[in-house]
Amino acid sequence: MKDKGAALEDEAAALDRELDLLRAEEARLRAEYEDTRTRLERENAELRRIVAGLAAERASLRSRLEARGALARHKS
Repeated sequence: MKDKGAALEDEAAALDRELDLLRAEEARLRAEYEDTRTRLERENAELRRIVAGLAAERASLRSRLEARGALARHKS
């Protein structure tokens, strides 16, 4: 009976160690996820700024081209 009790205690200790390892892995994965999410949010914000700048530049160029076209039509 004592051997069975000791075996159960050993198994419980092994399961506790495994649980600790799993908790550590979960914490590592959560931290990695948060780091990745934060990085992607920063990159997304930067890309949005770039796209907004390109859209403004495009609008400016379009306006200049339209003005040139109107000027050319006016001269002819």
